[in-house]
Amino acid sequence: MDASFTTHRFRVQRAFPIEPHVGSPISSKPGSRPACDRCRRLKKRCSRNLPDCAACVHAGRKCSYQVLQARVQQLTQYVSELEQERDAPVVDGWEEAQEPPNTPGRQVAESPTNILISRLEVPDQTVLVEAFFHHVYRAYPFIDEERVRGALNTTPDYDDTDSIILYMVMAIGYTSLKRSGKAPPGITAGFDIPYANIMQQCIVEESIDSIQILVLLALYSLFDPQGPSTWSIVGVITRQAMAQGLTRPTIAEDLPPKTAELRRRLFWSIFGLDRMMAVSVGATPGLVVDELDIPFPAITVEEFASSERAERASMLQVSRHVIELRQLEAKILATVHLQRRMAVSALGQTDRNAITTRLRSEIENWYSHGCLISRPELDNVRLHDTMGWLNARYYHLLLLLYYPCQFNSSTITQRNARVIALLELVKKFSQYNRVLLSHQQLPLNRVTLSRLVPACLILVYCLTRGGANSGFHGRNEIRALVDILDSFPDSWLHARRLSRIMVELDELVTGREEYPGEVNREDWLRSLRHEMVSLLGEALGKASCYQDLIDGEEQESLSYARAADESPNMSAPPFLPFEQDSSTIVFSFL
Repeated sequence: MDASFTTHRFRVQRAFPIEPHVGSPISSKPGSRPACDRCRRLKKRCSRNLPDCAACVHAGRKCSYQVLQARVQQLTQYVSELEQERDAPVVDGWEEAQEPPNTPGRQVAESPTNILISRLEVPDQTVLVEAFFHHVYRAYPFIDEERVRGALNTTPDYDDTDSIILYMVMAIGYTSLKRSGKAPPGITAGFDIPYANIMQQCIVEESIDSIQILVLLALYSLFDPQGPSTWSIVGVITRQAMAQGLTRPTIAEDLPPKTAELRRRLFWSIFGLDRMMAVSVGATPGLVVDELDIPFPAITVEEFASSERAERASMLQVSRHVIELRQLEAKILATVHLQRRMAVSALGQTDRNAITTRLRSEIENWYSHGCLISRPELDNVRLHDTMGWLNARYYHLLLLLYYPCQFNSSTITQRNARVIALLELVKKFSQYNRVLLSHQQLPLNRVTLSRLVPACLILVYCLTRGGANSGFHGRNEIRALVDILDSFPDSWLHARRLSRIMVELDELVTGREEYPGEVNREDWLRSLRHEMVSLLGEALGKASCYQDLIDGEEQESLSYARAADESPNMSAPPFLPFEQDSSTIVFSFL
């Protein structure tokens, strides 16, 4: 009898792939190099010749490898950090942190004092502290100023809570001076903030001081692209605020008046920070308060009796105005962007127009209040009471209100009116932000970048919805946004990527690119939009509501058929008339 047998086939896995990863270094062999950015974008075969491939030479373009360079930069920075940690000298208190758990000196996990902040030599600490109270304190007046200034007169000891707060205040003040071009020349390396140590100790030791330190940490992380997510830090802060009873005004009744007032200011600072981050990333706020019974920040007896009473009163007016802005932003976010789809579909167009009109009226009232408290722009450090900041925030509110989402859906016949109106809003938004940039008053931080990404996505939306066929006039807006994005330091990789996408969008609009026969403009635009949405998910979060754009007629007819059936006579949303000049638009309500 014949013996039966079976055979097995095995695949031998190579130790290294034939084609290198995008982040791999470029080798000397042409076949091992990745394709250039343009060929990757157009999904073409790249000859991988240096310095320019055959396709780019034919189109008269220069090859670029920005995706590869960004990855190499990340790896280089990571290796540099490892080398710095290896060669760094031993700092005071590190021996205790490295002791085994059973040694007598092991107290790091039990006390919030050993945070191991680096000793940074600052020529004049007063300059940094003054910058904090001159700018940041106007929007977040939760720190006891006497306590911070008192720590200036003592010997620096960063194992003490007051010294930690002072260090964070100086670090944030340094970001304001650096933004305005007035940073002291003696500080070259900047501040080294140990995020993990600070967060660990503040979570272990829950107290008002811990919450204050975490708020300062979140404010500094806005300017640190290598730091942890500010959104995550704010989430910890909101939980601790509720655990400490900051949302209940009755707890402060038995405290001294100054202490009770500082608790109220701390709550409103957390409230404003939480709402600002929620609107920036397009997500639900973390601090959920049904009824706000907490009084707005008010002047204390000590401040009223001091010689700086007028300045304190003006500062509190600015603080209240910023709180009103955060409340209004959160209201628009919850009403326009975060409602359930079924609830939005149940609203007729008349109901939506009524809601939009009411929110628009609140925006105008907030702007008119800001005109009353704005001051002449004497310097470029103070920001929250200037007309440039007020106008930039005004048009950001309008972009939030009229963002092309399900709530603002319209019929196909109203497409051109929507495109023109949105382009006008993006134009004003980009113009005023570029004015702030030219005056060195635009903070190049996470919030600014988060506001730019949806604005860029709106431009892609306008071009997709017929802007190219009806005379797309968005090139100036594109160039303004590119100028702002290019002002970010090279360490802001998301800003670099978004700038590159906008440059390609500008090339598509102007038609300078020589399109081969197999390249389609619609496919290229679709590819740009896909990459921008992907970038939005990385920079703002995968659950950001700003990804939910109305991106096509088919989706519009499917998603909003119920609203169209209930409201057959849908009228255009009350956009700004595009033929008005800027002064008419801004001051039309006065």
